[in-house]
Amino acid sequence: DLTLARPSPSPPPSPPAPPSPPLATVLPFVITGGCAAADQRAINVLDGVEYTAAGYTASGAPYYRDSSSLYYIYWDPDCNAGGEPAAWIVHNGEPSTSASSDLDGDGQCKFIAYIDSEDSSSPPLGTNTWQVLCDGSFTDNDLTLARPSPSPPPSPPAPPSPPLATVLPFVITGGCAAADQRAINVLDGVEYTAAGYTASGAPYYRDSSSLYYIYWDPDCNAGGEPAAWIVHNGEPSTSASSDLGGDGQCFFYAYIVSEDSSSPPLGTSTWQVNCGGSMTDNDLTLARPSPPPPPSPPPPRPRLPPPPTGH
Repeated sequence: DLTLARPSPSPPPSPPAPPSPPLATVLPFVITGGCAAADQRAINVLDGVEYTAAGYTASGAPYYRDSSSLYYIYWDPDCNAGGEPAAWIVHNGEPSTSASSDLDGDGQCKFIAYIDSEDSSSPPLGTNTWQVLCDGSFTDNDLTLARPSPSPPPSPPAPPSPPLATVLPFVITGGCAAADQRAINVLDGVEYTAAGYTASGAPYYRDSSSLYYIYWDPDCNAGGEPAAWIVHNGEPSTSASSDLGGDGQCFFYAYIVSEDSSSPPLGTSTWQVNCGGSMTDNDLTLARPSPPPPPSPPPPRPRLPPPPTGH
């Protein structure tokens, strides 16, 4: 007996995979932990390193890279296409976006760290035990993946500098204990008036010859020196944030360390002054100029002679 029957209908096609979310919505994370013993590669890759989404693999899983684009974290359904469990992997190569498994294409399971996971949506956040290559062998290590701390709010804009005409002049006296013509020219009985503002908002001053300047520098060589008021024979930069002399050095006639950028210290203070080629402690006095004397009264008007009397 023969039985004839219609073939079973083909199963309906699988529904298409849902589209991956826009890459901009895939949040970054920071990984910390590294290896228990110092291991520079683990420090570079796994300790305090931020990873951001870089794309999607063929499975629809996002993959991530660090800022150097040297290291990647991705989900591989089977790291050697030989039946290995799915895992999130840290590797020094970008994964294939078309292969269904063995995403690094080497037929092996060689990487810096991994954790088995069936969840392809994200590597596990929080603290979890990963297998990490430390000093040449895989060991259990706790790694923590957390969202980056939010950026601090921007600093409020600096208040506008006061009109330059309102910045009062001063006269500096003191110079050097021994006669030093340059110190006399710059620091003894010399009036300085406001000439402008530097990038920090501090006023700077110049003498009447426009050869010498007094200004506040947050760091005179951009190498970590303390902020100071400086007497120099060059106009300071109005755009640089430090090393306003632009020479990478701290060479000047005089200086006084100060965090107050609003004005050099008025009154008598101990400055470091270049006297005879070496810096020495010297008291300099900064004071407001003496007010001009009041104008002389007009001379009295001559008295007119009395009119003549009639006869």
